[in-house]
Amino acid sequence: MRGTDNQKAASPRKGWITVYCDGACKNNGKANAIAGIGVWWGPKDHRNAAERCPGAQTNNRAELIALIRVLETVPRSKTPLMIRTDSKYTIDCFREWIAKWRRNGWKTSKGEPVKNESIIRYLDALLAERSASGQEIELDYVAGHKGHEGNEGADRLANDGCLLPKVLDQDWNALEAQTRQRTAKSRSLLDDVDPVDAGAVVETIPGGRSMLAKGKEKAVESETEITNNAKIQTQPIPIPPVQLKWAAYEPIPDSWLLENSPGPSPASSASDSFSFSFGSASTSSSIHSSTNESRHDSEFNAVRDSFEPAVDALTEEELRSFFLEGDDLTKELDGD
Repeated sequence: MRGTDNQKAASPRKGWITVYCDGACKNNGKANAIAGIGVWWGPKDHRNAAERCPGAQTNNRAELIALIRVLETVPRSKTPLMIRTDSKYTIDCFREWIAKWRRNGWKTSKGEPVKNESIIRYLDALLAERSASGQEIELDYVAGHKGHEGNEGADRLANDGCLLPKVLDQDWNALEAQTRQRTAKSRSLLDDVDPVDAGAVVETIPGGRSMLAKGKEKAVESETEITNNAKIQTQPIPIPPVQLKWAAYEPIPDSWLLENSPGPSPASSASDSFSFSFGSASTSSSIHSSTNESRHDSEFNAVRDSFEPAVDALTEEELRSFFLEGDDLTKELDGD
């Protein structure tokens, strides 16, 4: 990041993204002060923004937060970014003073706390993040109220922001910690952050070290959960062996039928045919037998008497069909 004093800067630099920002404060330093921020891209550009300054209402805070809004909203890329401002205070914070503040534990040369420290540190984190991604950034000073279109446009927007409703302050320390963490992850240095490299003073952020530690724990937990889920999904699901159970009755042995058969009837034919129905389904079947109708009746009565009492609820026709079907099924299963 470079800071320049370019009084002649009036047009965009070729090959650079150029944007103007400004802060304004009416009654600065008084109890009734109202401050606003403005970001100007061009005439009637939809990216132009006017906002009320959050938190305490001072001119320097508005100038710094206007720069923050630029860095928060401009997409990160390799294209160099030029941010033009009329705030020498903002430029000097990063060009002249910040290195000394870090060395002195964020104290001034007089040993006093740095004003707007949390905002400046968050800005430093945003600039470091851009630098880590390979984007060059230049803060370019433009004299205010000298007719530069971009500066005049940003000033008008900042003054419009002063008239907007009051906005609560933001948690700058948390925003800084989150930004440092993103930068560290992008460098794959989450476990090895240099506390003085590019202003990444993680351990001096109020709660910053614990924030990073919690972020790391969450990342590890998420990675473990994803791994475990993947293992569960790729493990074969055990399938128990299929056991087939036939509910068919045990067929009556031929020897029993022969022993208990009353013998053929003279009136019987070589084959008998009949139709039967079970439930709502009707089927026609041909039965070839060397026995007569009385033998069928005798076999039927013997089988019925040997079944469980619940079978008594069946009609003779239903039981007869069950007997004949079961015998045929048993023969098919035995390979007969």
